[in-house]
Amino acid sequence: MEAVATLPTYIPLPEAANRYGLSEAALRRAVEDGIIKGGVFANQILLSEEDVRRVKRKGMSKSATIVAEAPAKLISIEDAARKYEIPVGVLEKLIKEHLIRVRNNGERLLFEEDVQAMQHLSRTKFKHLENKGITLSEAEERYGIPTGTTSRWAQKKKIRVVKRVGRRLYVNEADVAYAKLLGEELGMRKGKGILPDRMY
Repeated sequence: MEAVATLPTYIPLPEAANRYGLSEAALRRAVEDGIIKGGVFANQILLSEEDVRRVKRKGMSKSATIVAEAPAKLISIEDAARKYEIPVGVLEKLIKEHLIRVRNNGERLLFEEDVQAMQHLSRTKFKHLENKGITLSEAEERYGIPTGTTSRWAQKKKIRVVKRVGRRLYVNEADVAYAKLLGEELGMRKGKGILPDRMY
């Protein structure tokens, strides 16, 4: 009887991160650097479990910017929001989407390396737009977000209203610009109820 070759096992990225205690961001970098074999199937990233095990045992190269055996630095969600200028509501959304890991041991703490990997979602770049009121039609013209969407966001307090002049609403431009960034970076579709509860 002929011996049957054993096929390599591939597991989803979030499962690999949880099973072997590695951050999803670091695993993605390892795939990009050719340290771990991976591919996309049915809209999810699959990794070679053998490669993940090897990385867990031996650590990643410096190019992956992490050593697997190094003790994880943990940070509270409030401290992470202050330090990296990513709103708590956005961090909550990233946790829900398995982009940031959490350790629950009496106090809920985030893996700081995962938060660092999300620094491109900081509100810092929009500071110059804070409290600058724009109308809903201006928001659509500048950011391509329909007036109906920004109106709903304002009603649900996802974005802030700066002032009202008669029936005209002026919303915080920084919030609108940030919503646009989240939509582009996280692949979210505007107005479909999948943006964070608050973007500030």
